[in-house]
Amino acid sequence: MLTRSSADTENNTKVREYIAGTLRTLGWTIELDQFTDKTPYGDKNFVNVIATKDPKAARRIILAAHFDSKYFPNPPNNQVRTPPGRLATQQAAEA
Repeated sequence: MLTRSSADTENNTKVREYIAGTLRTLGWTIELDQFTDKTPYGDKNFVNVIATKDPKAARRIILAAHFDSKYFPNPPNNQVRTPPGRLATQQAAEA
């Protein structure tokens, strides 16, 4: 998952499938909220992963997270955006 995953890309699909598959294996119920939205680079397909633990329970946990990367066509070094959690994981993996 230490990869750029801009919306509507192959990497984004791989990251989404990994997250959904891992949570499904752990017993979570997965919903995919799919939509198309306008971006500065044209219409892009977006998919949110919504995971629910024990959806029929009166009290349950619902997990949602923003996992895609902001797209820069030619990012200067000071504009490469990596989510903080992913950056910490990446730095630890490189150490």
